[in-house]
Parts: sequence; structure tokens; C-alpha cells
Amino acid sequence: MTDIKSVRTSSGKVVQMPREQEQLHIKLVPPAADALAKTMARRASSSKTDMANRLLQIGEFFDEKLAEGYKIIIEKDGESETVHIV
Repeated sequence: MTDIKSVRTSSGKVVQMPREQEQLHIKLVPPAADALAKTMARRASSSKTDMANRLLQIGEFFDEKLAEGYKIIIEKDGESETVHIV
């Protein structure tokens, strides 16, 4: 499914057009580069682009939930821990 955006033409008419993909060129700080390398090692079939897209979406999800007042809690073997994201 293609995302659609509304664009206003020079005549003022609003038309629907496919949203273009956005490119982002970044330099990662060493901890982020290490995290990406570890994630890539666990998911060998994914590209860096796939991983960056996935991680950005996960980050947005957590930001949204935290803003709504939710807590992020992880659990293993009956023990839970609250995650604090700064």
C-alpha cells in the first residue's frame, strides 16, 4: 500500500499524490553503531535500511506510549523490570 499525501498546486487545487521515500544519511556515534552491528548479527537477513526503519518505528511507538503515560516493563521468568528511556 502506497502512502498518499495532499499537495496544493500553483492554482490552489489540492491533489493526492504518492508520498516519496525519504532518504537519510547519518553518522552513528560508536554506541549506536555497536547496537546496529549487534542487531544486524541477530537478524542476518535484514539490511541496514530495514533495521533503521524498524528501529525508528519502534522508537516512535515507545515515545508515543510514554507520552500517554504508559510504563515500559520487560519480564523474564516471573521477574519484571521497568525500562527508562531518556
